[in-house]
Amino acid sequence: MAKYKPIDCGPLAVGLVNDAMGWSLRPGPVHFSASAQEHAEDRHPADYALCIRHIGQILQAPDWVGQGPKDREGFVMVRRISVAKAILLVAIKLKPDAHGRYVVASAYRVSRIAARSGCPHRQGILAARVSKRPRRNGASFQSDGGVPRSRISFGFRLLYAVVRRSV
Repeated sequence: MAKYKPIDCGPLAVGLVNDAMGWSLRPGPVHFSASAQEHAEDRHPADYALCIRHIGQILQAPDWVGQGPKDREGFVMVRRISVAKAILLVAIKLKPDAHGRYVVASAYRVSRIAARSGCPHRQGILAARVSKRPRRNGASFQSDGGVPRSRISFGFRLLYAVVRRSV
């Protein structure tokens, strides 16, 4: 019997991703293959079980969504899990597979320091922060504390926006 079984994680929150990143992704389910799970556990053994337990929450209601400056084939969704006192990241491939599913590439814990800096992945990534507060004046993007919607940082364009959605 195989140690890993493919997981269908439910639908991707494409509305949030599209609002945050300015994309037009089509709705579709998220799939975590056995080989991707093996990769995640090999690379991040201490984080694997926690990520599997909370992957649905991360995909449905992320706190951050973003993309690295050199990673044009994928994006990340990040969520703070209060119960576990952890910030978890799920890396997803941008292009759906032949079955129309978005594919999880990896999942792991990120540091609190990285998340506070507005960059929950490695240096140079991310990210629009997703807020659960209602929209104001119908605007999709608003600046966060006077920080412009976009700026040059780490030598690339960094989107720094608050996405507001109805609760």
